[in-house]
Amino acid sequence: MDPIADLFSQINNAQNSGKNSLTVGFSKMKTAILAVLKINNYIRDYRELKKAKKAGPEPRLESSAREQSRGENNKSEEKETFREDLKIKGKNIREIEIILDKNKNYKIQRISKPGRRVYASTARIPKARSPQGMVIVSTSEGLMIGEDARRKCLGGEIIAEII
Repeated sequence: MDPIADLFSQINNAQNSGKNSLTVGFSKMKTAILAVLKINNYIRDYRELKKAKKAGPEPRLESSAREQSRGENNKSEEKETFREDLKIKGKNIREIEIILDKNKNYKIQRISKPGRRVYASTARIPKARSPQGMVIVSTSEGLMIGEDARRKCLGGEIIAEII
């Protein structure tokens, strides 16, 4: 599924249920979208979280009964060193915590989807349907709202609309 659409639905659901904050998976695109939302006061704040992932279970490499009956126990030393090399190291998990503004009531809709991308030139960038809303556009200079893209004479992909 589309990770950006997931972000929008998670924000909408958290807002409808009255939550103060939520945590989503990290990506550069999500961070850029959240930066635009923060600049325009749709969210209070966001920050990147790094969590250490626990190492998984150690793989078991034991000699089979067949190898033991053949007298192939001399390979057990090799398997021990191989087992130590296979230990799974813990990796960091990157997430984003979003702190919502309870006073704001808005809905975010995804316009350009993976199955159908929507692009617009400067003159064809749509205006928001509501006076408090805006359109998020991905341009060659980064993500910005539709008004800024029109002022800078930039077209691009219409990512979302906030109503």
